[in-house]
Amino acid sequence: MTRIAIMVGGPESYLPDIEKVTKEDWKWIGVDRGAIRLLNYGIEPILALGDFDSITQVELEQLKERVQDVRQFPAEKDETDTEIAVKTAFFEFSPDEVTIYGATGGRLDHLLNNLWLVFQPTFYPYISKIKIVDNKNSVSYFIPGTYELEKEKEVLDKSNQAIREIQDSLMSQDLDDEGRPKGVLNRRLSQADGATGDFDTGTNEIINKYSNGLNARQQDKLRLSLDAQARSFRDNVARHEVTQKDQDYTNIFKANVQAAESSASLAESDEALAEIMGTNSITIEDAHKAKGIDAETTKLEKQKSADTMLKNNIFAKLEADPSAAKSTLENFKDQVSPE
Repeated sequence: MTRIAIMVGGPESYLPDIEKVTKEDWKWIGVDRGAIRLLNYGIEPILALGDFDSITQVELEQLKERVQDVRQFPAEKDETDTEIAVKTAFFEFSPDEVTIYGATGGRLDHLLNNLWLVFQPTFYPYISKIKIVDNKNSVSYFIPGTYELEKEKEVLDKSNQAIREIQDSLMSQDLDDEGRPKGVLNRRLSQADGATGDFDTGTNEIINKYSNGLNARQQDKLRLSLDAQARSFRDNVARHEVTQKDQDYTNIFKANVQAAESSASLAESDEALAEIMGTNSITIEDAHKAKGIDAETTKLEKQKSADTMLKNNIFAKLEADPSAAKSTLENFKDQVSPE
């Protein structure tokens, strides 16, 4: 059985998870920007075609280097790039099935043309072999006649149950074996490290669990439905993990700076104080660099902390040895603010 999948250049947000829906025996055709998209997914199309008006010259050259068969058409023509791709698929490869991705969303005229192209005389003989799929819909076509369609209640029920379990994996307050909330969105600071990976693993286990007992077509439909939901949830988890890790990093950084500023009061010699101040300056510089903070802000923060450290050291010395305090102030006068 020969299957052709065509990737068009519609909005990527409308696509299902291509890595999960693609099959090993599929042959891919990339249309315009859709060809670049396939390469980004690690899929090498057997053919790339179109007027390529939506990609740069550099991308076109890269496409020609990586795809053996690239066919460029003029921008002004009587067929759309998608129509050319579908016609080429049937005329040159005689497939049993053609599935089109990236054909929905974006411009309304493109969507309508893609939906109704099967009714053109060129494509009508193949109408039952053509499908259009996005992350929420699967469109199939039937010529007039009597058909028995599978009842999808079982798939719908399993999809709803799976979504509830996935949502529970986000918000559950129960603790896992490591004492962390099972709901990954309830993990705070360092506990959130690895939350996205845990969500991916858990979601795959849930999908596999509810796929049991379904035939291959039902499994594909279930995955198509759940992948769209899971991708939306995953984006929230990824943002949460980044935010919590950033906050944890900030808390540790602040604690280290505060500890250094406090320890400065215990430095008995100017050399020891200089070493503490130097180490603290590097800590601030590294932390600000990692967070993308500008050089001027970093400089001000380092100066502020150095002033605090010197003040703590001098105040600690004043009562026991005022002359030592005066000497320290004199030795560090060029390293602190005038005030």
